[in-house]
Amino acid sequence: GEPSLVYAVEVDLSQPGVYNLGGTEVSAPPIGYSDFSAITGDLYTEFEHNGDPKFEHAHLMTGSITVTVLD
Repeated sequence: GEPSLVYAVEVDLSQPGVYNLGGTEVSAPPIGYSDFSAITGDLYTEFEHNGDPKFEHAHLMTGSITVTVLD
């Protein structure tokens, strides 16, 4: 298994609307990942090891994320 990836994006909570992350509207790159057991709550930010990517599949599991800011 691979750890969970963590994504971040800034949205304006005073502006109701729908933000589509990962598509063309708002960029939401991964900012880190959890430990493999997801116990510590630590956020790790190193995505490569000796020049090779650490992840094979986790980054492919989400094509887009939608956040809706309600009025």
